[in-house]
Amino acid sequence: MRPKKKVVTWQAIAPIVIVVPLLLAGALVWNWLAGPDSLPAAAVEQAIAGNTVHGGWGEEGTAYRQYFAVGGETLLAAEGAPPRRGRWRIEADGRVCSEIAGEAERCNLVGEMDQGLYWIDAEQGVGYPFNIMPGEQLGAAAAAQ
Repeated sequence: MRPKKKVVTWQAIAPIVIVVPLLLAGALVWNWLAGPDSLPAAAVEQAIAGNTVHGGWGEEGTAYRQYFAVGGETLLAAEGAPPRRGRWRIEADGRVCSEIAGEAERCNLVGEMDQGLYWIDAEQGVGYPFNIMPGEQLGAAAAAQ
């Protein structure tokens, strides 16, 4: 006697056909919501030490340039404000901590996503993109300091 053929019905495979695409879509959404992956301290230092960072900060996207001197000094030139000096350092976990004159110290991770760099504001759970400009490029505003 021949073995009976098993027939696969739509009802039998429907859960798989529905669940697998949902799981894949969920993984893509999770990756998108997770935001940028933070960079290790050595990569952060290589990227910013001796260079100027240019971007926009906050919901309003306030433009700024910040120079990170190799010795730990920094100069911040934010839109609508005079340039201010301060100190910076990199923590073992890759956080960049800046203390600008007249403000409390602020620490942020640096992340990489879609081939761009971001400051990761851990308190607000958002990232702010920035560009690296070689050397000190704060322009005339910094020269007045």
